[in-house]
Amino acid sequence: DGTIDGVSLFAHPSVGGNIGMRFTGESTRRVIMNQVKVQGFKVGYLWENVNDVCLWTITNTHTTDCEVGFRCIGANALEFRFVQCTSSGGDIGWDWTKGGSGTWWSQCGASDTKLVWLLAGGHLNYIEGAVTERSSTVVEIGGDSSDGFAQPTPFYFDATDLRDGA
Repeated sequence: DGTIDGVSLFAHPSVGGNIGMRFTGESTRRVIMNQVKVQGFKVGYLWENVNDVCLWTITNTHTTDCEVGFRCIGANALEFRFVQCTSSGGDIGWDWTKGGSGTWWSQCGASDTKLVWLLAGGHLNYIEGAVTERSSTVVEIGGDSSDGFAQPTPFYFDATDLRDGA
């Protein structure tokens, strides 16, 4: 159990940075992350090689000018809850192709992002109240069938406002 609240991390434009916040390890449960912002990193937030990481609640948390805003890598990373989170000015908002089963996004979105949600077909994901602006692709669902993440499962997408994008 834990809380991360009110943190801002900025990579200097001349230097850049690889990862804003990286979480790794096992058995991390019931973590709350609120009002966190990262800017200018290759990956804003990374859950990597995680096992039995579940019940994360991420609220009012944002990325700006990161190549990938949020990325999850871990077969047993379960039940993330994103509420009012955004990713702007990057290539991918959320890369959930290698983990993050059962993730729920509510009132989340992106602006000036090439691809907002990149999701694996083998996860139960829910997006409701999505708001995007000037994004090339809002949702791409798929995955490499050799990695076990491409099997079909139910998926829910409810867009509130998709502006100037495909």
